[in-house]
Amino acid sequence: MEARPEDIGAVARGTDGAAEQGDASRAEIRAQSARLIERAKAEGFFWGSDSPILFALQQQPSAGGAEHQIFAVGTGADRFIIRGTDNGYFGPRSDISPAQYLARLDDF
Repeated sequence: MEARPEDIGAVARGTDGAAEQGDASRAEIRAQSARLIERAKAEGFFWGSDSPILFALQQQPSAGGAEHQIFAVGTGADRFIIRGTDNGYFGPRSDISPAQYLARLDDF
């Protein structure tokens, strides 16, 4: 099943097609977060704080910045990326919704 940011919430795009960021209410961010977690659990991509997967990731080198940590897992064609938000927000500001954040990642 292909996942799209718009499946979680509304995403406004500028005239250049890039996802716009910000101006999301706290209520909308909470609602989108709940939908994102529900979908992650349904598809097996949600790990609780006591998960052995998270423990294994913590043993791996990570990259990232102020917004998230990045873990590269596997090699070659089997390599994939896991991103974890690091500052409690979806992006650099508290008014960016999960859908806006994922759309921004999808743009790149």
